[in-house]
Amino acid sequence: MSTTSDTLARLHDHYVEVVNMAVAANDMDRVERLVAEFDEEALEVIRQRLAAA
Repeated sequence: MSTTSDTLARLHDHYVEVVNMAVAANDMDRVERLVAEFDEEALEVIRQRLAAA
């Protein structure tokens, strides 16, 4: 079972990769959407872990 920090680290790594690709494509609208998505997904991971505790 992965820890919350492991899950968040993998999520972060994924978003770093896709945000970097969006920046390279000069797609700032996508960057903004991805940043918002990361925040929501990270919060959901934390909510789920707290609910399971």
